[in-house]
Amino acid sequence: MHKTQARLKIKNDFSAYIHYKEKIEVASIIGLENYLRKFNSIASYFSIKFEFPSEEVNKWILNKKKKLLLPKIDSQKKKIDFYICDSLSGMKKNKFGISEPRNNNLCNNFEAAIIPMMGISSNLKRLGRGGGFYDEFFKEKDSVKIGIAYSFQQIKFHDEKHDLKYDKIFLI
Repeated sequence: MHKTQARLKIKNDFSAYIHYKEKIEVASIIGLENYLRKFNSIASYFSIKFEFPSEEVNKWILNKKKKLLLPKIDSQKKKIDFYICDSLSGMKKNKFGISEPRNNNLCNNFEAAIIPMMGISSNLKRLGRGGGFYDEFFKEKDSVKIGIAYSFQQIKFHDEKHDLKYDKIFLI
């Protein structure tokens, strides 16, 4: 399946399956809590429509006194950078409608990253939104790449060499 078709299928599945305000406790994601305990600095994301909701995971990271880093997108340079986030309040929305930290505490060094996706292939390749921001940022990063997804987000698509590959996936 072409990536565009895969994205459309996942959007339809999301619309039929989930209410976006739904909160999912970290403890209910089997194995995630124990897996994340070993990391002190974790990059994550602020979810938008058609992505696994990240709010509770981000709260858990902060409550466990771990360093949470969230991305800011520079669309002109077509890149992302990560910034230390001490609180989930006081965020600002960028032009894509994604909440970002207001501070300028840049920190692109972290042990693990929870990376958003629209879909995931059987060989752990990420289907993103098509901008290439995450693929580019993580192509030479040693941090552990983690995905969290609903089982319906597993999909066959024509992945490409540059597509990010996850190290660990947690399915709900």
